[in-house]
Amino acid sequence: MQRLTKEVYTRGALIILAFAPVFGGMGSLIAVSIICGPFTVFYGLQIGYILLVNSGIVLFIAVIVSCLQKVLKMM
Repeated sequence: MQRLTKEVYTRGALIILAFAPVFGGMGSLIAVSIICGPFTVFYGLQIGYILLVNSGIVLFIAVIVSCLQKVLKMM
């Protein structure tokens, strides 16, 4: 059970990372259908960029937390 809880953060970060391009594409399509302008694709791509940055931060925190847990177990 403890192993499963350690992997939850990493899996969550990887799932967000995997779905970031999908949501970016969906955001682009929605923005094009609503605004109907030549540069609306970039509004949708900002959603994908924000999700990529968010997943990178979550993955970084997950790695730090797992490393700290291992170090604290050694002490």
